[in-house]
Amino acid sequence: MLLTFKAKPLSNNKMIRQFSGRIIKSKEYREFEKLIGQLMLGYNKEIKKFMDIWSKVESCLDVHYVIYMPTYFKADGTINLKGGDVANFEKCLTDSIFKSIGIDDAYIRSVSLTKVPAKEWMISCEILISHHSILGEPHQAS
Repeated sequence: MLLTFKAKPLSNNKMIRQFSGRIIKSKEYREFEKLIGQLMLGYNKEIKKFMDIWSKVESCLDVHYVIYMPTYFKADGTINLKGGDVANFEKCLTDSIFKSIGIDDAYIRSVSLTKVPAKEWMISCEILISHHSILGEPHQAS
């Protein structure tokens, strides 16, 4: 299943905050979860097809993100070291997307992330289902 969103991913650094000695979701993270949930509504048909082949017993997931970043380069053409650490985007994206799909992200076997220079922020997420054999050796199903 391929999902594409015109949105800026949220960094893990903005995911939580402390309140009265407790760790809670930040306002930014709650808003990001809501945004992804709304964007996921446009993929209801794809999610239904995906869930038709999904099996809690036999399936595991491989996820690949591509983050399109307007902050990839500085004005002088060098890489912007403050433009966003691609690894910091993964947890917020994964939690928000999989919450919307209704699958626990513990089923993810592998995650890869790629960042690409772009004119505007965009997120691409490809989720592949693999089915395990009895011996635990996966073979690609879809």
